[in-house]
Amino acid sequence: MKKKAFLLKDASPKKHLYFVITDPDQDNRVLIVNITSCKRKIHYNNICILLAKENHHSFITKDSFVHYRKAQEINFLMFLKLQKENKLILKNDISNKLLLIIQDGAKNKKSDLPSKFKKYFDFF
Repeated sequence: MKKKAFLLKDASPKKHLYFVITDPDQDNRVLIVNITSCKRKIHYNNICILLAKENHHSFITKDSFVHYRKAQEINFLMFLKLQKENKLILKNDISNKLLLIIQDGAKNKKSDLPSKFKKYFDFF
């Protein structure tokens, strides 16, 4: 599952891009991070900026950042259920290089990754 990229639908009509950045833990959960476009109105942590011109991923067409504060854990069975219900739309997997960049950003002491998710560092 690590390196999966997907759009996740929420209650609004919008879809949000997420990347799976860990292997499953003992409870078959993985850590996912949100990718958000850089906008003037949003204060964002610049730990992991993904510039569109660097072609990190085919779905990143605007300068974006990894919104570690919105990280979530998701169970593999829930992942499959959301996919079956068309609430989760798979995109091209991310590269090993991008995965390492995102994981390094998560481990950065200035990252706003919630501390409860640091347990996933064992699954990088």
